[in-house]
Parts: sequence; C-alpha cells; structure tokens
Amino acid sequence: MKRRRTLSSTLRRVRSRKNEPPPANVNIMTLFPSAGRAIPRLFPYLSALFLPAALLGAAGCSVSPKPTTPAFDSEAAADGPTWFEDVTDAVGLDFVNDPGPTGTYFTPPSMGSGGAFFRDGDALYLYLLQCAGPDSKSVNRLYRRLPTGKFQDVTEGSGLGVAGYNVGVAVADVNNDGLPDVLVTQYGGIKLFLNLGGGRFEDVTAEAGLSNPFWGTSAAFFDYDRDGLLDLVVINYLDYDTRTECLSPEGAKDYCGPDKFSGVRSKLFHNLGPVPAKDGKPGARVRFEDVSIASGIGRMPGPGLGVVCADFDGDGWP
Repeated sequence: MKRRRTLSSTLRRVRSRKNEPPPANVNIMTLFPSAGRAIPRLFPYLSALFLPAALLGAAGCSVSPKPTTPAFDSEAAADGPTWFEDVTDAVGLDFVNDPGPTGTYFTPPSMGSGGAFFRDGDALYLYLLQCAGPDSKSVNRLYRRLPTGKFQDVTEGSGLGVAGYNVGVAVADVNNDGLPDVLVTQYGGIKLFLNLGGGRFEDVTAEAGLSNPFWGTSAAFFDYDRDGLLDLVVINYLDYDTRTECLSPEGAKDYCGPDKFSGVRSKLFHNLGPVPAKDGKPGARVRFEDVSIASGIGRMPGPGLGVVCADFDGDGWP
C-alpha cells in the first residue's frame, strides 16, 4: 500500500496576534509539501531556510539585550484576525504527494519534494514535484492560474509531467529567449527543460551537457562571470548507499540518518550559450561546461541542502 497526502493537508490556518496587522511585502515563492513525521522529514528544508539566520547570529560576539516585546499569547492569537486561509480545494489544486511504497526504508522519498511559482508572459504557473521514483505513475504536475483565480492542471502535453525522485526546482531563462526554463534536481540526476512557448517544455539535459549522478537537492542560476548568461550551481546531499541498513533504538528496521553517509561535492556549470555544430559534433541550443573543480565549489564535499547566491562582499561579483 502507498501512503497518500493531499496538498491541503499540509496547510494550516495562521492567525495573528489580536489587532496586529499582517506584515507587509510577504512573498512566498516555493512550496515544500510536508513529508509526514513532521520534524525529521522537514529538517532538510528547515535547515536550509534557517541556516542564513544561524550564520548571522553566530557572526556577532556581543550579548543581545533582553527583548522588550511581550511574550506571544497563543490564546489571544487564536481569537485574532486571520492572515491566511486554506483555499487549496477552492482554487482547484488537487495535487496529491505520493511518498512511494512503504516498508522499503528508502530515504529519498521520505524527504519530500519541492515546487515553484513562475510567470510565463501574463500566465502564472505552479509546478509541484513528486518523489516516488522513476517507475511511479505519480508525475510532476503543472498548474496554470486562470483569470477566475482558480488553477487548471495543464500537465498533459507540457513536457513537465515526469516521474522520478524529484527534490528541488529552479526556474530561469537559460538561453536568453525571454522564456522561463525549468531545472529539476533529483536523487540520481538533474533535468533541464527548455521552454518552447505555449506552455510546452522539452527535456534538453543531454543536449545541454548536464550530468549530476548524485543526490541533488537545491539549485540556483546566477551569472558568476558576468557574461550575460546564467550559470548553474547544483547542491548535492549524501553519498547514499542503499545497502546500508539501520535500526531504531528498539532494534526495528528504520530509516538511516544522514550521519551514516558521507557528503557529496556540489557542482558548478558554466553557461556557454548556444553552440553550433562543428567537426561532426551536433550543436546545442544551450550548452553547459562543468567547472566545479576549477572554480573551487566542487573541491570540498559536504551534505548540502540549500544555496543562496549574492554579492556578499560588495565587490560586484556574485
């Protein structure tokens, strides 16, 4: 049997402190369906979200003053105005997260998977991933927001309805044609889908020269050499060995923790742009070159989960 979870079951109504207005400029761009056993399975995403805050907190040596804000009153908040409301069913989102077969204790599906909102012209899309394996009938789903505010499932014919141990997603225009392209990280690989227009995408992973036979978690596009082409960094997690068996404190078979495996090197791919056919070799609409070792990013392995690209030292380089 398979455990199945509705997207709506992962959402909760959030209430504010009484008479307190909601914060401004809140923008949620990525969804991670919960993966059951809340804390252990959400840990990878929670750590990725809270790591920057932890680093900032560790950077200072002074002792922070005692807070002057009154303690949060949960009972009063329950009676306050609603900030968010679960409208999953009302807007037509019928996505069901499939965690794969039970009893196998295969860790990747238990981690859950991601999703992303992105715009293509005037259309707003929501892309949600499945992590049930390449042989599963549960595929990634693409939804388009209608003028009525509801979402329509447009997966069929889009080219994005693929199965696999899909984990993360990054969206960017990799070939500078003005259309958003989609990259999916997976346990065992990555996939790049080029936007053909009209809600159609084509898998160009091999054509683009991309290869990552590891447990990819997060990815980001950024122009590290400022040549006008977006480069790609892929973060890898663990050197997961399916032959490793783990037991619970009671001696029963259980999922293995990350401490049982070594970390994996992350990868950096340089965007070469379109490449013409030459010397009998086929051309490519977009081609990437693996510069992981030369750049230094791939020299030190580690259990990576999240990535943030920015100019942290203000020298003009990301």
